[in-house]
Amino acid sequence: MTNRHVLVKLMLVTILFFIQNAVAAQSLALELQIAGTPPDQMAHLSLITGDRYKIVDSTVVKDEKIVFLLKKQNPPGVYRIDPEQPAKSKQFNRNTRCIDIIIDNKENISISTIYNAETDSLKIHSSEENKNYRDFLKTENIFQRKLELLHPVVAGYPEGPFLTEAIKQYNSIQKERENYILNLSKKHKGTIFAKLARMYRSPFLEASITENEKYNIMLKEYFSVLDFSDTALINASIYTDKVLRYLMLYRNQSLSPTEQEQEFIRAVDVIMANTAGSRTVQEFVIDFLVRGFESFKMETVLVHISDNYMNQNCENDDKSVLEKRLEAYKKMAIGQTAPDFDALKDVSAEYTLILFWATWCPHCMQVLPGLKQIYDSSPDRNYEIIAVSLDTSATDYKKVLDEYGISWKNLCDLKGWDGKLAEKYNIYASPTMFLIDKSRKIIAKPMTAGEAEKALEDIQ
Repeated sequence: MTNRHVLVKLMLVTILFFIQNAVAAQSLALELQIAGTPPDQMAHLSLITGDRYKIVDSTVVKDEKIVFLLKKQNPPGVYRIDPEQPAKSKQFNRNTRCIDIIIDNKENISISTIYNAETDSLKIHSSEENKNYRDFLKTENIFQRKLELLHPVVAGYPEGPFLTEAIKQYNSIQKERENYILNLSKKHKGTIFAKLARMYRSPFLEASITENEKYNIMLKEYFSVLDFSDTALINASIYTDKVLRYLMLYRNQSLSPTEQEQEFIRAVDVIMANTAGSRTVQEFVIDFLVRGFESFKMETVLVHISDNYMNQNCENDDKSVLEKRLEAYKKMAIGQTAPDFDALKDVSAEYTLILFWATWCPHCMQVLPGLKQIYDSSPDRNYEIIAVSLDTSATDYKKVLDEYGISWKNLCDLKGWDGKLAEKYNIYASPTMFLIDKSRKIIAKPMTAGEAEKALEDIQ
Protein backbone atom coordinates (compact mmCIF):
# COMPACT_ATOMS: atom_id res chain seq x y z
CA MET A 1 0.00 0.00 0.00
CA THR A 2 1.43 3.38 -1.01
CA ASN A 3 1.87 6.28 1.36
CA ARG A 4 -0.89 8.08 -0.50
CA HIS A 5 -3.38 5.23 0.11
CA VAL A 6 -2.43 5.12 3.80
CA LEU A 7 -2.99 8.86 4.09
CA VAL A 8 -6.39 8.65 2.39
CA LYS A 9 -7.43 5.77 4.65
CA LEU A 10 -6.38 7.70 7.76
CA MET A 11 -8.35 10.72 6.59
CA LEU A 12 -11.47 8.61 6.01
CA VAL A 13 -11.16 7.00 9.45
CA THR A 14 -10.76 10.43 11.05
CA ILE A 15 -13.78 11.83 9.21
CA LEU A 16 -15.92 8.84 10.19
CA PHE A 17 -14.80 9.21 13.80
CA PHE A 18 -15.90 12.85 13.95
CA ILE A 19 -19.19 12.07 12.17
CA GLN A 20 -19.97 9.26 14.62
CA ASN A 21 -19.22 11.50 17.60
CA ALA A 22 -21.31 14.31 16.18
CA VAL A 23 -24.24 11.96 15.63
CA ALA A 24 -23.82 10.49 19.11
CA ALA A 25 -23.77 13.98 20.62
CA GLN A 26 -27.01 14.85 18.82
CA SER A 27 -28.70 11.48 18.93
CA LEU A 28 -31.57 12.65 21.15
CA ALA A 29 -34.33 14.82 19.74
CA LEU A 30 -37.56 16.51 20.70
CA GLU A 31 -40.24 16.16 18.03
CA LEU A 32 -43.52 18.03 18.15
CA GLN A 33 -46.29 17.50 15.63
CA ILE A 34 -48.74 20.44 15.58
CA ALA A 35 -51.75 19.74 13.39
CA GLY A 36 -52.96 22.79 11.51
CA THR A 37 -49.94 24.99 12.17
CA PRO A 38 -49.15 27.58 9.46
CA PRO A 39 -46.14 26.75 7.24
CA ASP A 40 -42.69 28.29 7.78
CA GLN A 41 -43.58 29.47 11.27
CA MET A 42 -40.80 29.88 13.84
CA ALA A 43 -40.74 27.99 17.14
CA HIS A 44 -38.46 28.48 20.13
CA LEU A 45 -37.18 26.17 22.86
CA SER A 46 -36.47 28.00 26.12
CA LEU A 47 -34.99 26.92 29.43
CA ILE A 48 -37.15 27.98 32.38
CA THR A 49 -35.26 29.42 35.36
CA GLY A 50 -37.78 30.56 37.95
CA ASP A 51 -39.86 33.36 36.47
CA ARG A 52 -37.54 33.88 33.50
CA TYR A 53 -36.90 32.10 30.22
CA LYS A 54 -33.82 31.79 28.03
CA ILE A 55 -34.09 30.73 24.39
CA VAL A 56 -31.66 27.88 23.72
CA ASP A 57 -32.80 26.89 20.23
CA SER A 58 -35.07 28.02 17.40
CA THR A 59 -36.32 26.27 14.31
CA VAL A 60 -38.85 26.54 11.51
CA VAL A 61 -42.01 24.44 11.43
CA LYS A 62 -41.91 22.08 8.44
CA ASP A 63 -44.87 19.92 7.43
CA GLU A 64 -46.57 20.72 10.76
CA LYS A 65 -43.54 19.34 12.62
CA ILE A 66 -40.97 20.92 14.95
CA VAL A 67 -37.68 19.13 15.64
CA PHE A 68 -35.14 20.24 18.23
CA LEU A 69 -31.89 18.33 18.63
CA LEU A 70 -31.24 17.94 22.36
CA LYS A 71 -27.79 19.29 23.12
CA LYS A 72 -25.81 17.87 26.03
CA GLN A 73 -24.60 21.32 27.07
CA ASN A 74 -28.16 22.35 27.90
CA PRO A 75 -28.86 21.39 31.54
CA PRO A 76 -31.69 19.03 32.52
CA GLY A 77 -34.81 20.87 33.59
CA VAL A 78 -38.16 22.19 32.44
CA TYR A 79 -38.19 23.76 28.99
CA ARG A 80 -40.85 25.72 27.17
CA ILE A 81 -41.80 25.20 23.53
CA ASP A 82 -43.16 28.45 22.16
CA PRO A 83 -44.69 28.39 18.66
CA GLU A 84 -44.67 31.95 17.36
CA GLN A 85 -48.00 33.40 16.36
CA PRO A 86 -48.53 35.09 13.02
CA ALA A 87 -49.01 38.87 13.16
CA LYS A 88 -52.78 38.62 12.70
CA SER A 89 -53.04 36.48 15.85
CA LYS A 90 -51.07 38.70 18.22
CA GLN A 91 -54.17 39.42 20.28
CA PHE A 92 -53.93 35.95 21.79
CA ASN A 93 -51.95 35.40 24.99
CA ARG A 94 -48.90 33.50 23.86
CA ASN A 95 -48.43 31.81 27.21
CA THR A 96 -51.66 29.88 26.70
CA ARG A 97 -50.09 28.31 23.61
CA CYS A 98 -46.75 27.37 25.15
CA ILE A 99 -45.91 23.81 26.11
CA ASP A 100 -43.75 23.03 29.13
CA ILE A 101 -41.78 19.82 28.89
CA ILE A 102 -39.12 18.05 30.98
CA ILE A 103 -35.82 17.45 29.21
CA ASP A 104 -33.40 15.17 31.07
CA ASN A 105 -31.03 14.43 28.15
CA LYS A 106 -31.70 10.70 28.59
CA GLU A 107 -34.53 9.97 26.16
CA ASN A 108 -36.11 11.02 22.91
CA ILE A 109 -39.30 13.02 23.26
CA SER A 110 -42.19 12.77 20.82
CA ILE A 111 -45.38 14.77 21.38
CA SER A 112 -48.30 16.01 19.33
CA THR A 113 -50.96 18.66 19.66
CA ILE A 114 -53.35 20.89 17.70
CA TYR A 115 -52.61 24.44 16.65
CA ASN A 116 -54.27 27.09 18.88
CA ALA A 117 -55.12 24.37 21.42
CA GLU A 118 -51.58 23.32 22.20
CA THR A 119 -51.92 22.69 25.93
CA ASP A 120 -55.38 21.10 26.06
CA SER A 121 -54.78 18.71 23.16
CA LEU A 122 -51.22 17.70 24.13
CA LYS A 123 -50.34 14.00 23.83
CA ILE A 124 -47.06 12.41 24.92
CA HIS A 125 -46.06 9.58 22.56
CA SER A 126 -42.48 9.03 23.66
CA SER A 127 -40.93 10.06 27.01
CA GLU A 128 -41.71 8.22 30.22
CA GLU A 129 -40.62 11.24 32.26
CA ASN A 130 -43.16 13.52 30.60
CA LYS A 131 -45.92 10.89 30.56
CA ASN A 132 -45.52 10.51 34.31
CA TYR A 133 -45.43 14.25 34.89
CA ARG A 134 -48.46 14.86 32.71
CA ASP A 135 -50.43 12.14 34.53
CA PHE A 136 -49.36 13.60 37.87
CA LEU A 137 -50.59 17.09 36.95
CA LYS A 138 -53.95 15.69 35.85
CA THR A 139 -54.33 13.80 39.13
CA GLU A 140 -53.21 16.83 41.14
CA ASN A 141 -55.87 18.96 39.42
CA ILE A 142 -58.51 16.41 40.43
CA PHE A 143 -57.34 16.47 44.06
CA GLN A 144 -57.40 20.26 44.11
CA ARG A 145 -60.83 20.40 42.52
CA LYS A 146 -62.27 18.07 45.17
CA LEU A 147 -60.77 20.15 47.98
CA GLU A 148 -62.04 23.39 46.42
CA LEU A 149 -65.59 22.00 46.26
CA LEU A 150 -65.51 20.75 49.85
CA HIS A 151 -63.85 23.81 51.36
CA PRO A 152 -66.93 26.10 51.56
CA VAL A 153 -68.88 23.23 53.12
CA VAL A 154 -66.39 22.49 55.92
CA ALA A 155 -65.87 26.22 56.43
CA GLY A 156 -69.49 27.28 56.84
CA TYR A 157 -72.05 24.46 56.80
CA PRO A 158 -74.18 24.04 59.97
CA GLU A 159 -73.35 21.29 62.46
CA GLY A 160 -74.81 17.91 61.61
CA PRO A 161 -74.20 14.57 59.85
CA PHE A 162 -73.58 16.22 56.48
CA LEU A 163 -70.83 18.46 57.89
CA THR A 164 -69.30 15.52 59.75
CA GLU A 165 -69.07 13.53 56.53
CA ALA A 166 -67.70 16.52 54.61
CA ILE A 167 -64.94 16.99 57.22
CA LYS A 168 -64.11 13.29 57.00
CA GLN A 169 -63.88 13.45 53.21
CA TYR A 170 -61.77 16.65 53.25
CA ASN A 171 -59.24 15.10 55.62
CA SER A 172 -59.23 11.83 53.69
CA ILE A 173 -58.50 13.57 50.37
CA GLN A 174 -55.57 15.48 51.91
CA LYS A 175 -54.06 12.24 53.25
CA GLU A 176 -54.65 10.42 49.97
CA ARG A 177 -52.98 13.23 48.06
CA GLU A 178 -49.96 13.24 50.39
CA ASN A 179 -49.51 9.47 50.10
CA TYR A 180 -49.89 9.66 46.32
CA ILE A 181 -47.12 12.28 46.04
CA LEU A 182 -44.76 10.44 48.40
CA ASN A 183 -45.26 7.04 46.76
CA LEU A 184 -44.90 8.48 43.27
CA SER A 185 -41.73 10.40 44.09
CA LYS A 186 -40.25 7.35 45.81
CA LYS A 187 -41.04 5.12 42.82
CA HIS A 188 -39.35 7.54 40.40
CA LYS A 189 -36.64 8.74 42.78
CA GLY A 190 -33.86 10.74 41.16
CA THR A 191 -35.91 11.97 38.21
CA ILE A 192 -36.77 15.61 37.61
CA PHE A 193 -40.43 14.64 37.62
CA ALA A 194 -40.15 13.12 41.13
CA LYS A 195 -38.35 16.20 42.46
CA LEU A 196 -41.05 18.46 41.01
CA ALA A 197 -43.84 16.28 42.40
CA ARG A 198 -42.48 16.46 45.95
CA MET A 199 -42.59 20.26 45.76
CA TYR A 200 -46.39 20.03 45.47
CA ARG A 201 -46.69 18.83 49.06
CA SER A 202 -48.52 21.00 51.57
CA PRO A 203 -49.18 20.89 55.34
CA PHE A 204 -52.17 18.89 56.56
CA LEU A 205 -55.04 21.20 57.55
CA GLU A 206 -57.57 19.56 59.84
CA ALA A 207 -60.94 20.38 58.30
CA SER A 208 -62.74 20.96 61.61
CA ILE A 209 -60.55 23.84 62.81
CA THR A 210 -61.27 27.50 62.03
CA GLU A 211 -60.02 29.28 58.91
CA ASN A 212 -57.76 31.45 61.04
CA GLU A 213 -56.20 28.36 62.62
CA LYS A 214 -55.60 26.89 59.15
CA TYR A 215 -54.00 30.14 58.06
CA ASN A 216 -51.63 30.11 61.04
CA ILE A 217 -50.65 26.51 60.32
CA MET A 218 -49.78 27.49 56.74
CA LEU A 219 -47.63 30.36 58.02
CA LYS A 220 -45.71 28.09 60.41
CA GLU A 221 -45.56 24.78 58.52
CA TYR A 222 -45.57 25.76 54.83
CA PHE A 223 -41.89 24.96 54.35
CA SER A 224 -41.81 21.91 56.65
CA VAL A 225 -42.78 19.60 53.77
CA LEU A 226 -40.69 21.30 51.08
CA ASP A 227 -37.02 20.84 50.14
CA PHE A 228 -35.20 23.86 48.71
CA SER A 229 -31.76 22.23 48.64
CA ASP A 230 -31.75 20.72 45.13
CA THR A 231 -30.05 23.00 42.61
CA ALA A 232 -31.53 21.01 39.71
CA LEU A 233 -34.92 22.64 40.34
CA ILE A 234 -33.51 26.08 39.63
CA ASN A 235 -34.18 25.09 36.01
CA ALA A 236 -37.93 25.12 36.57
CA SER A 237 -40.49 27.55 37.96
CA ILE A 238 -41.34 25.53 41.07
CA TYR A 239 -39.06 27.35 43.54
CA THR A 240 -40.23 30.83 42.59
CA ASP A 241 -43.86 29.65 42.44
CA LYS A 242 -43.62 28.32 45.99
CA VAL A 243 -41.89 31.44 47.31
CA LEU A 244 -44.51 33.67 45.70
CA ARG A 245 -47.34 31.60 47.17
CA TYR A 246 -45.86 32.01 50.63
CA LEU A 247 -45.42 35.75 50.18
CA MET A 248 -49.09 36.04 49.25
CA LEU A 249 -50.03 34.65 52.66
CA TYR A 250 -48.72 37.95 54.07
CA ARG A 251 -50.53 40.18 51.60
CA ASN A 252 -53.27 42.26 53.22
CA GLN A 253 -55.07 44.97 51.28
CA SER A 254 -56.23 46.67 54.48
CA LEU A 255 -52.65 47.54 55.44
CA SER A 256 -50.88 50.76 54.56
CA PRO A 257 -47.86 50.46 52.23
CA THR A 258 -45.51 50.81 55.21
CA GLU A 259 -47.35 48.15 57.21
CA GLN A 260 -47.44 45.84 54.19
CA GLU A 261 -43.68 46.13 53.77
CA GLN A 262 -43.21 45.10 57.41
CA GLU A 263 -45.35 42.03 56.80
CA PHE A 264 -43.30 41.10 53.74
CA ILE A 265 -40.12 41.50 55.80
CA ARG A 266 -41.50 38.86 58.17
CA ALA A 267 -42.16 36.63 55.17
CA VAL A 268 -38.67 37.19 53.76
CA ASP A 269 -37.07 36.11 57.05
CA VAL A 270 -39.04 32.86 57.03
CA ILE A 271 -38.19 32.23 53.37
CA MET A 272 -34.49 32.84 53.98
CA ALA A 273 -34.42 30.50 56.98
CA ASN A 274 -36.03 27.73 54.94
CA THR A 275 -33.90 28.07 51.80
CA ALA A 276 -30.56 27.99 53.62
CA GLY A 277 -29.90 24.34 52.73
CA SER A 278 -28.20 25.37 49.49
CA ARG A 279 -26.33 28.63 49.05
CA THR A 280 -26.89 28.46 45.28
CA VAL A 281 -30.64 28.04 45.71
CA GLN A 282 -30.81 30.83 48.28
CA GLU A 283 -28.93 33.20 45.97
CA PHE A 284 -31.44 32.30 43.26
CA VAL A 285 -34.32 33.06 45.65
CA ILE A 286 -32.74 36.36 46.74
CA ASP A 287 -32.47 37.48 43.11
CA PHE A 288 -36.15 36.63 42.57
CA LEU A 289 -37.21 38.52 45.70
CA VAL A 290 -35.11 41.57 44.85
CA ARG A 291 -36.56 41.85 41.35
CA GLY A 292 -40.07 41.41 42.69
CA PHE A 293 -39.79 44.00 45.45
CA GLU A 294 -38.06 46.35 43.02
CA SER A 295 -41.08 46.25 40.74
CA PHE A 296 -43.33 47.26 43.64
CA LYS A 297 -40.89 49.89 44.96
CA MET A 298 -40.70 48.24 48.37
CA GLU A 299 -37.37 49.73 49.32
CA THR A 300 -37.70 49.01 53.05
CA VAL A 301 -37.81 45.30 52.22
CA LEU A 302 -34.88 45.67 49.82
CA VAL A 303 -32.78 47.40 52.47
CA HIS A 304 -33.68 44.61 54.93
CA ILE A 305 -32.50 41.98 52.42
CA SER A 306 -29.29 43.94 51.85
CA ASP A 307 -28.56 44.37 55.57
CA ASN A 308 -29.31 40.79 56.56
CA TYR A 309 -28.65 38.47 53.65
CA MET A 310 -26.25 39.96 51.10
CA ASN A 311 -22.97 39.63 53.00
CA GLN A 312 -23.34 35.92 53.65
CA ASN A 313 -24.71 35.05 50.22
CA CYS A 314 -24.50 35.99 46.55
CA GLU A 315 -21.02 34.76 45.78
CA ASN A 316 -21.92 34.02 42.17
CA ASP A 317 -21.18 36.14 39.11
CA ASP A 318 -24.19 38.37 39.78
CA LYS A 319 -22.97 39.33 43.26
CA SER A 320 -21.66 42.76 42.29
CA VAL A 321 -24.81 43.60 40.34
CA LEU A 322 -27.15 42.65 43.19
CA GLU A 323 -25.02 44.30 45.84
CA LYS A 324 -24.72 47.54 43.90
CA ARG A 325 -28.47 47.71 43.40
CA LEU A 326 -29.21 47.01 47.04
CA GLU A 327 -26.47 49.34 48.25
CA ALA A 328 -28.11 52.11 46.21
CA TYR A 329 -31.46 51.49 47.95
CA LYS A 330 -29.74 51.80 51.34
CA LYS A 331 -28.18 55.12 50.32
CA MET A 332 -31.62 56.46 49.32
CA ALA A 333 -33.49 55.17 52.37
CA ILE A 334 -35.34 57.39 54.86
CA GLY A 335 -32.79 59.04 57.16
CA GLN A 336 -30.05 59.12 54.52
CA THR A 337 -28.76 62.25 52.79
CA ALA A 338 -30.04 62.85 49.26
CA PRO A 339 -27.56 63.74 46.48
CA ASP A 340 -27.16 67.44 45.81
CA PHE A 341 -27.74 69.15 42.45
CA ASP A 342 -27.86 72.70 41.15
CA ALA A 343 -31.63 73.26 41.24
CA LEU A 344 -31.75 71.99 44.81
CA LYS A 345 -29.14 74.51 45.91
CA ASP A 346 -31.43 77.32 44.73
CA VAL A 347 -34.33 76.22 46.95
CA SER A 348 -34.84 78.53 49.94
CA ALA A 349 -37.76 76.59 51.43
CA GLU A 350 -37.26 74.48 54.54
CA TYR A 351 -38.35 71.30 52.74
CA THR A 352 -38.30 70.00 49.17
CA LEU A 353 -40.43 67.31 47.54
CA ILE A 354 -38.52 65.79 44.63
CA LEU A 355 -40.72 64.00 42.09
CA PHE A 356 -39.44 61.74 39.32
CA TRP A 357 -42.14 61.26 36.69
CA ALA A 358 -42.85 60.88 32.95
CA THR A 359 -45.68 61.75 30.58
CA TRP A 360 -45.87 58.13 29.37
CA CYS A 361 -46.37 56.81 32.93
CA PRO A 362 -50.11 56.33 33.77
CA HIS A 363 -49.51 56.39 37.54
CA CYS A 364 -47.52 59.62 37.18
CA MET A 365 -50.40 61.23 35.34
CA GLN A 366 -52.66 60.24 38.23
CA VAL A 367 -50.28 61.70 40.83
CA LEU A 368 -49.61 64.96 38.99
CA PRO A 369 -53.09 66.58 39.34
CA GLY A 370 -53.23 65.67 43.04
CA LEU A 371 -49.84 67.20 43.74
CA LYS A 372 -50.76 70.34 41.79
CA GLN A 373 -53.92 70.76 43.84
CA ILE A 374 -51.95 70.38 47.09
CA TYR A 375 -49.29 72.82 45.88
CA ASP A 376 -51.71 75.46 44.63
CA SER A 377 -53.88 75.30 47.75
CA SER A 378 -51.01 76.10 50.12
CA PRO A 379 -49.64 79.58 49.24
CA ASP A 380 -47.87 79.86 52.61
CA ARG A 381 -46.14 76.52 52.16
CA ASN A 382 -42.78 75.84 53.77
CA TYR A 383 -41.73 73.50 50.96
CA GLU A 384 -40.93 73.53 47.26
CA ILE A 385 -41.47 70.87 44.60
CA ILE A 386 -38.84 69.92 42.05
CA ALA A 387 -40.19 67.64 39.32
CA VAL A 388 -37.62 65.69 37.32
CA SER A 389 -39.04 64.27 34.09
CA LEU A 390 -37.83 60.96 32.65
CA ASP A 391 -39.16 61.89 29.22
CA THR A 392 -37.12 61.68 26.04
CA SER A 393 -39.60 63.69 23.97
CA ALA A 394 -39.48 67.45 24.48
CA THR A 395 -42.82 67.83 22.70
CA ASP A 396 -44.67 65.46 25.05
CA TYR A 397 -42.98 66.95 28.11
CA LYS A 398 -43.80 70.58 27.27
CA LYS A 399 -47.35 69.70 26.26
CA VAL A 400 -48.13 68.27 29.71
CA LEU A 401 -46.52 71.19 31.51
CA ASP A 402 -48.62 73.62 29.48
CA GLU A 403 -51.78 71.58 29.83
CA TYR A 404 -51.55 71.32 33.63
CA GLY A 405 -50.12 74.79 34.18
CA ILE A 406 -47.44 73.51 36.52
CA SER A 407 -45.52 76.30 38.24
CA TRP A 408 -43.07 74.46 40.46
CA LYS A 409 -39.46 73.81 39.41
CA ASN A 410 -39.26 71.46 36.42
CA LEU A 411 -36.19 69.63 35.10
CA CYS A 412 -35.75 67.36 32.09
CA ASP A 413 -32.55 66.42 30.27
CA LEU A 414 -34.45 64.22 27.76
CA LYS A 415 -32.22 61.23 28.61
CA GLY A 416 -34.92 59.10 30.26
CA TRP A 417 -33.63 56.49 32.71
CA ASP A 418 -30.05 57.38 31.75
CA GLY A 419 -30.36 60.93 33.00
CA LYS A 420 -27.80 62.15 35.54
CA LEU A 421 -30.32 62.70 38.35
CA ALA A 422 -32.14 59.42 37.65
CA GLU A 423 -28.84 57.59 38.14
CA LYS A 424 -27.87 59.64 41.21
CA TYR A 425 -31.20 58.92 42.91
CA ASN A 426 -31.33 55.24 41.85
CA ILE A 427 -34.60 55.68 39.98
CA TYR A 428 -35.93 52.43 38.55
CA ALA A 429 -39.69 53.12 38.64
CA SER A 430 -42.00 56.09 38.32
CA PRO A 431 -43.44 57.99 40.00
CA THR A 432 -40.82 58.16 42.76
CA MET A 433 -40.85 60.88 45.43
CA PHE A 434 -38.44 62.05 48.13
CA LEU A 435 -39.32 64.60 50.81
CA ILE A 436 -36.10 66.12 52.16
CA ASP A 437 -35.26 68.82 54.68
CA LYS A 438 -32.84 71.72 54.38
CA SER A 439 -29.88 69.46 55.19
CA ARG A 440 -31.04 67.09 52.39
CA LYS A 441 -32.01 64.41 54.88
CA ILE A 442 -34.71 62.11 53.43
CA ILE A 443 -37.67 62.25 55.83
CA ALA A 444 -40.35 60.56 53.70
CA LYS A 445 -40.79 58.64 50.44
CA PRO A 446 -44.49 58.93 49.59
CA MET A 447 -45.85 56.70 46.83
CA THR A 448 -49.14 58.49 46.09
CA ALA A 449 -50.49 62.04 46.09
CA GLY A 450 -52.40 61.17 49.26
CA GLU A 451 -49.25 60.01 51.03
CA ALA A 452 -47.43 63.13 49.81
CA GLU A 453 -50.20 65.32 51.22
CA LYS A 454 -49.96 63.60 54.62
CA ALA A 455 -46.15 63.92 54.66
CA LEU A 456 -46.40 67.61 53.80
CA GLU A 457 -49.04 68.17 56.50
CA ASP A 458 -46.71 66.55 59.05
CA ILE A 459 -44.00 69.15 58.41
CA GLN A 460 -46.28 72.19 58.74
